[in-house]
Amino acid sequence: MEHPLPAGAGRRGVPVSYTHLDVYKRQGYVTAGLLAALYATGGEYRPGWGWSTLFLPALAAVVSLSGMWAGSDHLRRTVDRTAGRLPDLLLGRADRGRRLGAAFRAAGEGAAALLCGGALLAVLALVLRAGEAGAAFGRLAGGWVSGVTLLLLCLALLPNAAVWAAAYATGAGFLLGPAMVAPLGGWGPVPRLPAFPWLAAVPTGAAPREGAAPAGGTAADVAAGADVTSGADVAGGVGDVVVTWLPAVLPLLAGVAIGVRLARRAAAARTPWPWLRTAVLAVLGCLICGAALAALAGLAGGPLGRGTLAAFGPVWWRTGLATAAWTLLPALLSALLVRWDRLRR
Repeated sequence: MEHPLPAGAGRRGVPVSYTHLDVYKRQGYVTAGLLAALYATGGEYRPGWGWSTLFLPALAAVVSLSGMWAGSDHLRRTVDRTAGRLPDLLLGRADRGRRLGAAFRAAGEGAAALLCGGALLAVLALVLRAGEAGAAFGRLAGGWVSGVTLLLLCLALLPNAAVWAAAYATGAGFLLGPAMVAPLGGWGPVPRLPAFPWLAAVPTGAAPREGAAPAGGTAADVAAGADVTSGADVAGGVGDVVVTWLPAVLPLLAGVAIGVRLARRAAAARTPWPWLRTAVLAVLGCLICGAALAALAGLAGGPLGRGTLAAFGPVWWRTGLATAAWTLLPALLSALLVRWDRLRR
């Protein structure tokens, strides 16, 4: 049975067993990551040891300490101190921490809706390109051990693919070297992509793959060194109606999720929130959601190689601005309409 320490002792009342468990988990994450990096050093795509030894322990420490901090009483006190500096129009004079917490939870639901939809979009695009994805998988997997390793790598990259697809759905798109791939249009010459299963989900016509003919060309063109395609092809669709129209729906669903969450909280309060405060909190929720997607976009991108592949993935500031902009109107409308409907009953 766990016995917490007296207040002010040790780590401010955190159970000793929880502290030890946190240290063990952190060491396990770092050890597993370093072993995976060591195993991959002999492959075609090698990890950078400088970044691996720097970021793996840092990421494990940040995640573990963030969980401990969120589970303690520090989060509530920090929110209360921050909310005390905000204007009365935003949160009122009473229960500021709860209202600010409601905005953060609504933003979390909106971001979760956008990321879940992005994961669905990425998987559907991969299924539609199953032939190319299977060919890339067979080319990289020489045996069952490397095949299992590659499969685990693809599963581990699913969150990255979800962020890429979410950025694509918001209209911000993502970089493929010097080119930008976006649903409403793109620019720049797109380099030939390396053979990798997830890269087969890139919209049709955006870029040729290794061993495959580019759009409008032949396999002989690839062999002759024609490794780029016209930037006009970047705006090409995925090739299927569902995958084509799903990106337009995802930001709307995320905005509705933010608005409905805040409207329910506004109507269920002991004193219902005024419509203006509900609208202001909906705007705040969209801004927080945009900031969260910007942070995730910054983590999900990065160089895939040198030269033309040095810039890869969504641009964090474009993703954040597009997310906040596209979720704003549906969040405002749903928050005000659902609040009015619940108070009318």
